[in-house]
Formats: sequence, C-alpha cells, structure tokens
Amino acid sequence: MSTLSEAGLLADDEGKKGVRKTEGKIDLATSATYRRWYERFQTTTFLRHCLSMRL
Repeated sequence: MSTLSEAGLLADDEGKKGVRKTEGKIDLATSATYRRWYERFQTTTFLRHCLSMRL
C-alpha cells in the first residue's frame, strides 16, 4: 500500500481507501518504497542465489 500511496494511486475518500484511476502509465520509481524493494530483490546476486538454492 505504501508504494501505491507514494505514487499517488491510493485515494483516501472520507476514511475509505480506494484506487485512484489515472490516464496512462505511472512510473513506480517515484516511490521510495518501490526503489528500496527493487534494490534489495531485483539484483543478479539475489536472483542467482534464489534460483540455485536447494529446497
């Protein structure tokens, strides 16, 4: 929810949360939460470890 809120996609209408409709695409990189997630989990080191890990 933080990412949606930071990108301006979460509407708070009289205490009710909802998705704000927009025209076109929204760049999620404007959200600090999304950027932190991307830096942590979308790296080749992380992905290589996940794909080679035995379950």
